Amino acid sequence: GVAGLELSVLHALNMETSIPALAVAGDLSLPVGPLGGTATYGTFKGIVTRTLPWARFHGNAQFTAGPSTTGDDPATAAANDGRDLSRWLAGVAVDKTFALHSLLVTAESFAEQPINSGSSVAWSAGAGIRYQLDPRWTMDAGIGRRFSGDNRAWYVTLGSAYSLGLR
Repeated sequence: GVAGLELSVLHALNMETSIPALAVAGDLSLPVGPLGGTATYGTFKGIVTRTLPWARFHGNAQFTAGPSTTGDDPATAAANDGRDLSRWLAGVAVDKTFALHSLLVTAESFAEQPINSGSSVAWSAGAGIRYQLDPRWTMDAGIGRRFSGDNRAWYVTLGSAYSLGLR
């Protein structure tokens, strides 16, 4: 089923020069569909990227406005049912591109406060790779672990993207 509708905008404030590249983004998560919950949430994000000769570093922070939920009350727990939301999230990542091999290797670590008011801060770390098969098609894989919070679990991600465009 549908678990909400999310609209996003991203604006790069500058290109990376002697200072890091900066960008801001905004998301609006609407309660659409049978799993979309009952509340609307807005998220503001700040992004910074700095490239060095041997690696690229990223810092991201976000804050979400909207009602908190509690696991005890079914009415408020249903507010974001099916949507992966956090009150705030902050993280850092590093990646290395092997251009002649069409390969990107990355590692990340982040902390997040779930939107559920009774949940504790969750610290996570992960690593992944992305391989470009041709100019339009990429494959990716990753693995990570949540070290604290209410749900301490491993996670695995696999994906592919094929870019279509108008000539």
